[in-house]
Amino acid sequence: IKVPLLQGSMGRIMALEAGLPDEERHHLFRALPLARPISYRTFLGQARLAREQGWSQDDGNWHVEVASLCAPVRIANAAVEL
Repeated sequence: IKVPLLQGSMGRIMALEAGLPDEERHHLFRALPLARPISYRTFLGQARLAREQGWSQDDGNWHVEVASLCAPVRIANAAVEL
């Protein structure tokens, strides 16, 4: 299964970790197939919270019956790879 970069709980992590310019990130967000849509502003707020707390969640935005958690596994001195 090919999942869009910003989809689900992983998307909240990757939104700020992937080094995307805001315009490109916003374009990718608008293309997301969301079962329960949220605004881009809400999404970015969730991404910022995820960065602060070290984990993120998706509570049925991608699929109504699926909730997910994501925590990045960081390797010292390694860049995020896409």
